[in-house]
Amino acid sequence: MAGPVTISTHKQQIRDALDELYQQASSKYAEKTEEQTSVWNLPIALLTLLDQFWGKGSGRAESAITNLTTCLVAKVVEPDIDCRYHREPKNTMPSPPNGPMHYFSGRTISEQLVAPWLKDHDFVTSNSGWQTRTFERPRPYTIDYEENIQYVKTEFLHILDQVQRGQPDLARETLIYLLFKQIEQRENQHIQLTIPNITNIETITGFFRRHFSAPYSQRGASRLPVLAIYAIYSCVMTEVERYNGYYLAPLQSHEAADARTGSVGDIEILDGNPKGDSNARIFEAFEIKYEVPIDREIIRNGYDKFRGHPTLKRYYILTTADPSGGQDRASLELIRRIRDSHGAEVIVNGVLPTIKYFLRLLKNPASIFPEYVKLLAEDPSLAYEHRQKWNEVVIEV
Repeated sequence: MAGPVTISTHKQQIRDALDELYQQASSKYAEKTEEQTSVWNLPIALLTLLDQFWGKGSGRAESAITNLTTCLVAKVVEPDIDCRYHREPKNTMPSPPNGPMHYFSGRTISEQLVAPWLKDHDFVTSNSGWQTRTFERPRPYTIDYEENIQYVKTEFLHILDQVQRGQPDLARETLIYLLFKQIEQRENQHIQLTIPNITNIETITGFFRRHFSAPYSQRGASRLPVLAIYAIYSCVMTEVERYNGYYLAPLQSHEAADARTGSVGDIEILDGNPKGDSNARIFEAFEIKYEVPIDREIIRNGYDKFRGHPTLKRYYILTTADPSGGQDRASLELIRRIRDSHGAEVIVNGVLPTIKYFLRLLKNPASIFPEYVKLLAEDPSLAYEHRQKWNEVVIEV
């Protein structure tokens, strides 16, 4: 007959199980990054619950994640225990349906093994969910559990219910999936990005061409040319006399609309106090399109954004599309009229030719790489695959 799962009886088994299942989750993650898919031996209903649990809880329900990991690993090392019964049956804690010995010591396992293990792997965790009344109530985590588990109560309780009622290996597969989600989130946030030291302008431009045009499954690719232009201007501003006394405005959120932020473009060059001068004037601006040829309407929309800024001298409208467009008679005529009436020079060009041009102005063209990599690492609109692709692009030289 199975006994309870405790630190004294199962310490090494729990640690070994976590290490083994982590390796399996890592293998699944490797499949996902190469093929964009992974096959899971989980019922659809349970898989849906896990996705909902992670989606709601990964940023704010650390205790629930820690506790679910603890419940599942206890079930993995001793399949006969009931993963909902997290403490010895006494006082108001009833006995598990299959016998009084089929419980696990949730709090001590969590605090002494699971939480430290999760921290060692840079995973979402808390010191222990059993330190709060929400989880430490002497009642099993059955569907009728009364405490208000914030954000994920329904998912947490129903996952444990399905695991307990399912096949013996269901706890293993469920925990592998939970660790997979941990790996996925960790890798989205932390990846060592390559900083090349290459000065050949054609090679550098090739890096950006491949990075922009690679196939991606997640949104964010349209942000890459914006970051590249911002990175190169971070270098140009310190070397080109034209920009003495001017500074780059901080990048706006990728999701923020220009009408809401008051911006005239994706990138702005201002005069004034870079620490925040409400009277700063726009000197130059960039509107950057992703795979969209420039036409008269785009030029007109750009003019509508900057027409109230008489200090603006240049307005770049760049695109990753090839050809870039903007050379038809109607577009050229509008550009001429804007110059004659406003004074601003509207420059339509491709992103890559623009990068190539500005690289020639730099004493050390490789100085663009630290700036670009820093932006790649920090920009919240990018996913793991955008960062990982940069490393692949550099290695492909």
